[in-house]
Amino acid sequence: PAIAFVLTVPQLASYLLGDPVPAEAVAVVLGFWLVNAVAAGGEEARRPLDRLRPATVTLLLADAAFTIWGGFTAAAGPAESWRGGFLTILAAAHLVMGLFFLARHGDRHPFGLVVAATGVATLTMAVPVQLGAPVVPIAWTAEAVALAWVAVARRHPYSAFVGVVLGTLALVHLV
Repeated sequence: PAIAFVLTVPQLASYLLGDPVPAEAVAVVLGFWLVNAVAAGGEEARRPLDRLRPATVTLLLADAAFTIWGGFTAAAGPAESWRGGFLTILAAAHLVMGLFFLARHGDRHPFGLVVAATGVATLTMAVPVQLGAPVVPIAWTAEAVALAWVAVARRHPYSAFVGVVLGTLALVHLV
């Protein structure tokens, strides 16, 4: 899967830089994400481990990074207002995939946590892109509260840490 990703990225980048129809290009980028996300998660679904596989995590994160670039490139110019919605869809897709692994293998499954964290990070990016500066600390606070609930309910230190980081960002923004 990693070799297929590396070989197809230049082709998709060339397509996106060639001024395609924005709606069509966003659909292509999301399809590309789906294929590579399934490829990254396939090994985890077949043979789950209690540790991360560097190849699957690298593919997942490279796929997310390229997909964000591709979506922003596709939604340029007059379609720029689509960027926040694009990020929200991508965040929801990561969260659904992460929840699948966490529900199937437990709430401390490393790959499920990485996928869910990628979804939270993407959602955190979507807020300022779509809603602008005044709403950003409100969204960070809401995410911090949700993560604090997960940390308390599941005794999950990673959620507590990320919740503290988001809460601190909201406080710093307020000050």
